[in-house]
Amino acid sequence: VAEDIPDKYKATVQVNLGLAYKQLDQPAEAWHHLTRYLASNEDTEVAGWQKELATDLGKTHVRVTIRCVPAATTLVLQSAGSAVPYRCPLTWWFEPGSQPLRADANGHKSKVTMLQVKKGPAYETEIALVSKQQYGHLVVEGDGKAVQVFLDGKLEGSVPFERKIKTGTYELMVGAPGQMPWRKTITIEADKTV
Repeated sequence: VAEDIPDKYKATVQVNLGLAYKQLDQPAEAWHHLTRYLASNEDTEVAGWQKELATDLGKTHVRVTIRCVPAATTLVLQSAGSAVPYRCPLTWWFEPGSQPLRADANGHKSKVTMLQVKKGPAYETEIALVSKQQYGHLVVEGDGKAVQVFLDGKLEGSVPFERKIKTGTYELMVGAPGQMPWRKTITIEADKTV
């Protein structure tokens, strides 16, 4: 919810979440929200709290920045003890070792992975998701016998023609033997019919 609230309320929500997590002794979450608050506000008192948290976390945790492909990926840090989604890119303090996380993005396969957090200085890593294959529909109607349908030069069938097709751009050719074919470049979009 903190990501989607109107901008005029974000700073107040971020600083209050940071302070609440600090009181609950959840320093990584507190640091994250205070950092988000400080990104758009100059506040020396809050900056002091954030620096204090970073110093304490640096004794037992490693700061890792996670970048994602695609950029609009949501990360769920399962080691944080909850299913709170965070938007990528994300900088977080992790304990060294294997840390479970899940990455989700529209049009891509979800990925559950064990992030191997190495002891030492802060570093960056990347999570790349595989695109889901999406489909649309192609319908070719017409009169006549032996009217054939070709996609990218490959015979796919004859009219009436209706088929689920992978998304993408194709050269559609429709014709009957001995006649000049009709050609058009088409784009098949997910869950749409051409």
